[in-house]
Amino acid sequence: VNNMSTSSHLVEMASRNRMLVKSIAYQSEFIHRNPNASKQKLRWAIRLFDELIQVLKDGGVAPEVNGSPKVSGVYNQFKQEIDQVQTVWTPYRTQAQKILNAQSANFFESLEYIENNTERLVIASEALVEAVVAWDQQRTSRANVIFTILLLVNFVSLFILLWVIRKYIVTPVREVLP
Repeated sequence: VNNMSTSSHLVEMASRNRMLVKSIAYQSEFIHRNPNASKQKLRWAIRLFDELIQVLKDGGVAPEVNGSPKVSGVYNQFKQEIDQVQTVWTPYRTQAQKILNAQSANFFESLEYIENNTERLVIASEALVEAVVAWDQQRTSRANVIFTILLLVNFVSLFILLWVIRKYIVTPVREVLP
């Protein structure tokens, strides 16, 4: 059960990255249109994206997940997908931080980069989500097969036990008692 719970946390964390990418794009555009707006949501989204990728990669306490569960890193299982997300995320984060730090000389360039690469980052994040979901389904399927085998072994054991009781206890007792 604990492994299934961990799997659901991994799916939740990977799925959350898609939402964060869209939030970063929206907040960047919002700051562009409202220069005096608070940058707290953009700062939070960048930080959380970084933390989620790090926990998915190396393990640790899942940030901003109910109960703050500790999860194992899954980099070995999803190396290609995590590397792809990080490849797209690194320059994307740099441009988002330029907007966050109000580097007005490059503001439009940064905003354009974010607008042009949001879909790429969403697609990379979606590939990670799909891989985690497929992995989770495979683990669940294997757990179900193991459970079914153990259930069958228990039934066979029960029938063998009943046969032994009948042969070595009930039948001899019936023969002795009239």
